[in-house]
Amino acid sequence: MKMFTQIFLATLLVAHGVLVYSQNSYTKTSKIDTALLCNRRIIAIGEATHGSHQEQVFKDSLIRNLVKVCGFNTILLEANRKAVQPLNSYIQSDTTVDIRNEMIRDYRLYWVWKTDEYVELLDWIKQHNKNTGRKVQLVGIDVNDNSVKMRDSLMAVNVKYTMGDSQNSKAILLAQDSHIAGYDHSDFTSMGGYLKRM
Repeated sequence: MKMFTQIFLATLLVAHGVLVYSQNSYTKTSKIDTALLCNRRIIAIGEATHGSHQEQVFKDSLIRNLVKVCGFNTILLEANRKAVQPLNSYIQSDTTVDIRNEMIRDYRLYWVWKTDEYVELLDWIKQHNKNTGRKVQLVGIDVNDNSVKMRDSLMAVNVKYTMGDSQNSKAILLAQDSHIAGYDHSDFTSMGGYLKRM
């Protein structure tokens, strides 16, 4: 994995309150106060553009800390539920399947998740799951709906359904900025806006 020097934007939406973390020159030596995030149930990490190497490296580091330090145990992806199931099976099992080939073969999996950075994260989660009683699971929350309004509302419902009433579930939600932003207007409400309402 290439080293990086800057990340231009990361947006975090925290359920029951919005926290935006934006730094113009995040470097590998910069620290994010993970403890500030530990008492939240859902943290959404957005990206301005899908597939940017720098944003993926930033998210990888943040996700690992949230899992290790704060006990987050669910990662919600802007991807179809069925497409994410094989990835979840991979991190839960002792299989030695080449996950890269599985990801490439699965046409339903959005291309942004078919990267070396996500494979490295999956391998780390798989190893983490072997050594802990609090296993991490992956869940896809996206739907196949061409209507942006319906898509965002349905993704929010999927997040709420996945989280349920259990206070033991703590989730990291990964999606594009426009979905996790807290827009709540008469003409458009984003997934983040629906989640704030809920």
